Amino acid sequence: RGSVSTIHNLQSAIKMSKGGLSIEDKKAIVSTWKLVEQDLKGHGLKLFNNIFTAAPIAKRLFSFTKDDGTLDQIGLTTHAVGVMKTVGFAVGNLDNLGPVVTALQKLGKLHAKYQVKAPHFALVGGALLKTLEDGLGQLWTPEVKASWVKLWETVVAVMKPKLLEGIKELKEEEKKKVENAKVAE
Repeated sequence: RGSVSTIHNLQSAIKMSKGGLSIEDKKAIVSTWKLVEQDLKGHGLKLFNNIFTAAPIAKRLFSFTKDDGTLDQIGLTTHAVGVMKTVGFAVGNLDNLGPVVTALQKLGKLHAKYQVKAPHFALVGGALLKTLEDGLGQLWTPEVKASWVKLWETVVAVMKPKLLEGIKELKEEEKKKVENAKVAE
């Protein structure tokens, strides 16, 4: 069953990429990413600033948030750079989606453990677009934005089913624990 889901998600992502991402889209994404990747740390920190500005409560989802609500800067920076490297990996493989799909599916499932929910994709997508807009300035044209939106939609199409699957599995595990605890009483 898992392999059928993986194949379906891969086919969907490829279809979206070929049908949704034109050669012009790919060129726009790659060329603008080359500018962004010159400062992954700065753009990554800006991304998280945008997330936390839009939804301050999101801080509690991250391990780099201290008990008092402040952020461990080393942890934040490490995570921010890692996220930006993942975006870069996706951008660098627009014509070879297999490894990207596998990585994004793993990330989708992993994020279920961190209490991420499907609506968070819109928050992160909006923050990413704002980060790109701010970082690219006049190079952020309606066409460039449309290309990045298509890419983000592809990312969500791959990650979201695995996130939902992971959430369902966690709920089932919790239910079993409760049932086992009742039996043990």
